[in-house]
Amino acid sequence: MKKINSILMMAIHILEKIIAVILMAVVIVAGVYLVKDIVEGIRVGFDNALIKTILSDTFNIIIVIEFIRVLVKHTMGMVVEVLIFALARGLIVADEKIWEMTITIVAIVLLFACRKFLFLKDDLKRITDDKNDKKDNE
Repeated sequence: MKKINSILMMAIHILEKIIAVILMAVVIVAGVYLVKDIVEGIRVGFDNALIKTILSDTFNIIIVIEFIRVLVKHTMGMVVEVLIFALARGLIVADEKIWEMTITIVAIVLLFACRKFLFLKDDLKRITDDKNDKKDNE
């Protein structure tokens, strides 16, 4: 039974990596289209619709990149960061009513509070270590 569970877990990890690679390819294609939109904006001028499209596409790319990080590193911090980015995208890009925006802001505050007060010390240390490793590599 343990061997079957081990094989299933290995298969799941492999599938997650395959999905991450596919999503990375999608991010690259979306990045090409984003650059195309920016070049078009420079060429003919930026109007409100184009700026909104560029912001929306940029946030979508960032959210997918964060989601790929969740697939690669399974930490609660990564999940919370993806949710924060997704909610922030809705605030900046979407045309919402004031009460919808208020609910979104409260949700973001709750996510930050969960991150601050409910994470275990190991989770916070892991997030800090990941960010420090990222800075060291730059």
